[in-house]
Amino acid sequence: MNFAPQAPRWQVQLGGLSKRALLEELAVQQVQLNPMARELFESTAFPEGTAGSVLNLVAVTVADLGFAAGATLPELLAQAERLGLRPCPVETAPFFRLQYLDQSEDPTGQTQIKGQAPPGALTVISQPLDSSPDFPKGFYLRKAEGCLWLRGYRSDDLHRWNASDCLVFAE
Repeated sequence: MNFAPQAPRWQVQLGGLSKRALLEELAVQQVQLNPMARELFESTAFPEGTAGSVLNLVAVTVADLGFAAGATLPELLAQAERLGLRPCPVETAPFFRLQYLDQSEDPTGQTQIKGQAPPGALTVISQPLDSSPDFPKGFYLRKAEGCLWLRGYRSDDLHRWNASDCLVFAE
């Protein structure tokens, strides 16, 4: 399915760097990582390195997927699949962060609420590396107070994503 022409799209080059080189490049670009992002990188399930490939990404809101009242991740994944979208490999988010350095800050000035995606965040939907509820489920990109972030997050299948949350899928 084609989303509205205004739906943000990116073509991201994946791979070609080891995990260590990827972390070094994030540091060179002054990308901040939270402890959950570091935990994802430290996982033995996070790929050590992959061959280069190109992935087409699209950003849609939960409402764009047909859920005006919000939805759980299983509901979102099922609907995305029906619409021809799929989860990204977990390593997509770090490569996306490196190639999307001009992200805008959220213009509303809203503050982050614990347990919700922060305003202006782009959550890159990927299959979890670990099913444990205590292990981070993936990454989101954010710019806050002039700093670029690659942040890990925790979520379970019961968490309801807000209609305005912006999710990134592979096309």
